[in-house]
Amino acid sequence: MSDRLRLALDAELCAAVTGEPGPLAHPGLVCNVAIGQSTLVTQRVKANLFYRGLTFHRFPVIGDTVYTRTEVVGLRANTAKPGRAPTGLAALRMTTVDQADRLVLDFYRCAMLPAGPDWRPDGTPDNDLSSIGAGVTGPAVDPPAAGTPRCSGGGCPVRTSTPALRVRSCTAPPIWSAAPPSWPGSP
Repeated sequence: MSDRLRLALDAELCAAVTGEPGPLAHPGLVCNVAIGQSTLVTQRVKANLFYRGLTFHRFPVIGDTVYTRTEVVGLRANTAKPGRAPTGLAALRMTTVDQADRLVLDFYRCAMLPAGPDWRPDGTPDNDLSSIGAGVTGPAVDPPAAGTPRCSGGGCPVRTSTPALRVRSCTAPPIWSAAPPSWPGSP
């Protein structure tokens, strides 16, 4: 398996496009790390039913540290099926920040989870999960346009111009932790 995302493969190009001092971490990595950090909340997921509003807000580079906060924003019991263990749905908001508390990633996911031994379907909240994360818009500021250099004319160390290089995403670091010192917007 290979990957052709040039920003993650070329430190010089990454610096020219993003203005960041180090090589870009791959966008898929931060998603996987954020989801992995949320497993402290979800434990044994049977299925992930949706990912909504997946938005990167900055360009992490190799060496950054990311922390993910997972918040349960909706719960619903699944209809019991004969011969199957009971399950429920948990809608989660996942917010990832870096070591400087800068917002990196913000999105919603819905996990199908096995019900616990004391589960009572009649005592479970029945939230409508269809609207969770549905109205999310992109970042308020396009990260490359927010004062960072951008390739133009002959200043970019690439031979071709590809619109896909204006990515709003990029990822995570080699050191992971589950909780940062503080969270944006926390009380």
